[in-house]
Amino acid sequence: MPIPSLYIAAANPSLSPERLRLLSYFNRPSVRRRVAEHWNVPFDVLYRLAHDVNPEVRMAVGLNSRTPDSILKVLIIDPNPDVRYMMASSASTPYWALDILANDSCPFVQCRADRTLTRLRGEPVIYLSDTAPLAKARGS
Repeated sequence: MPIPSLYIAAANPSLSPERLRLLSYFNRPSVRRRVAEHWNVPFDVLYRLAHDVNPEVRMAVGLNSRTPDSILKVLIIDPNPDVRYMMASSASTPYWALDILANDSCPFVQCRADRTLTRLRGEPVIYLSDTAPLAKARGS
C-alpha cells in the first residue's frame, strides 16, 4: 500500500485496535501521528507513542481525548517545549496539567497555559497587541 494510502487508512474509524497497533510501528511519523489521533487506539500504544522520537506524534497523543492522565503526566514534562506548548494551548488539557504548565521552565509555555486557564474560566484575555488601544485611550 502506498504511503498516502496508509496515512488515510490510519484515520479509518472502523480500524481495529490490532490494526492500529501494527500501524503504530510504521516508519513514517505522519502515519504514527494518525494512529495517535485515533479514537480506538489502545492505551499501551498511546503510552508508547507518548515516547515517540517525533514531537508531532507526541503532540497528537496529547490531543487525543482518550489519553489517560498517566500519559498526560509524561507529556507535560516532555523535553521538547513545543509539545508542552501544544498541551498548554489545548482547552481539553485538564486544569491540573495546565496549572503545572503555568509554572513551566519555558516562559512561552507558562504564558500559554495562563491564557488557556484564563479563557477556560471565562475571563477576558489581554494580549500584548491589545496595548495599542490602551495607549490610545491614555492619550499617547
